[in-house]
Amino acid sequence: EPDDGMNSTIVVAVRRSGVVSGAVDVQLRLYDQDAVRGSDYYFSSDPSSATITVSFAPGSTEEIVGIAIAADSVAEINETFLVSLLQVSSTPAHAHAFQTSHSWLSFGILENDDARGVIAVADAQVLVLNLSETTDGTDADVSLSLTRSAGLHGSITVFWSISGDVDATDFRALSGSVNFADGQAVATLTLSVRD
Repeated sequence: EPDDGMNSTIVVAVRRSGVVSGAVDVQLRLYDQDAVRGSDYYFSSDPSSATITVSFAPGSTEEIVGIAIAADSVAEINETFLVSLLQVSSTPAHAHAFQTSHSWLSFGILENDDARGVIAVADAQVLVLNLSETTDGTDADVSLSLTRSAGLHGSITVFWSISGDVDATDFRALSGSVNFADGQAVATLTLSVRD
């Protein structure tokens, strides 16, 4: 799914073969699966309709249908929708149009806008204000709140490391990880400062 404010379009080619001398109309219909018609996707030629008619003129063998994928800033996981060939009618009747067994198409909209979330340190100033060594022989713990926004889908692991003019004599650990469960928005990173 695009996230730059510009919709993208899936191009579907509807083809017919055999006798093509007559005019033929076919109906295509959209069916929601995970994606929602109107907000996630829609027919480019008729955004409000779930069904459109595709008309073949005599001699025509291919018509193009556009399905727009809506751009938004909503964090979403992979979504799917279906396109079905509903019915075929022909004029004159002797054109003998018929529907093949390949009457369903499934489309997927890949996750966008970082559906797993964006991680930030909520209180970065703690590093400057409280990160000092102790003098009583014990380690000092500094807790930092990590926030997860713009998407809480799935469990994730955030890996962290300390860099700069420090080494293992300054911190009990110079790297590690913090886990977020599905739907979890805040987690705590604890740094232990050696005495």
